[in-house]
Amino acid sequence: MNKVGKYCWWIAAALLFCFSDVSKYCRHQLTAWKFKPSLLEATANSIQPMPQAASADSADYLPLPEVSQTNGYGAQEYDAATLAQAAAVMDSSVTPTLLSWETLQDVKYKKKYNKEYEQYFEYPVFGARIKALSGKPVRISGYIIPLDVGLYALSKNPYSSCFFCGGAGPETIMTLVFKSPPSRFKTDAYVTLTGMFQLNDNNVESFMYQLLAAEVVK
Repeated sequence: MNKVGKYCWWIAAALLFCFSDVSKYCRHQLTAWKFKPSLLEATANSIQPMPQAASADSADYLPLPEVSQTNGYGAQEYDAATLAQAAAVMDSSVTPTLLSWETLQDVKYKKKYNKEYEQYFEYPVFGARIKALSGKPVRISGYIIPLDVGLYALSKNPYSSCFFCGGAGPETIMTLVFKSPPSRFKTDAYVTLTGMFQLNDNNVESFMYQLLAAEVVK
């Protein structure tokens, strides 16, 4: 009876895991992406008190913005002109360029001091191929990673090896700002999206790659 009981317990645990949204246990539920802090500064911060309180899991990252600061699908962070431009680009007759994650690896980093957070960050310096796509309609496929209620990112890798949990680089993740509130996605849903590709090389609280006016390709 002891063996039967243990067997039933393991089955129940496996079923609970399968039908739960495991993304809520991921590191990215506690943190937002920012440009990489320099190794020396991160080491100094481990000794000296940081300007902002942070949990042990998120010592090198900025807090995730509250959900109330968004409209449910990430658009409130952007000004109306930028969103209007993205919508116009996607409504045009221009065929979206196929964008690969390999192309997005064409980026280097330059260490610069950020006065607001009083530490150094590795700011991205984009290659020519990436710059040429900025402001253009693109098409890209990847895994959906939930960030918060109604907020999602697109990842080159599935949840278990994503930027937040698996140690992949920041070039493997992309902000999604949908043209209209999307249906609810499951973690690791593999989708193809179109949208206006935008670069971010100065705001440390946002991903360096962004897809605006995004829509799922049917």
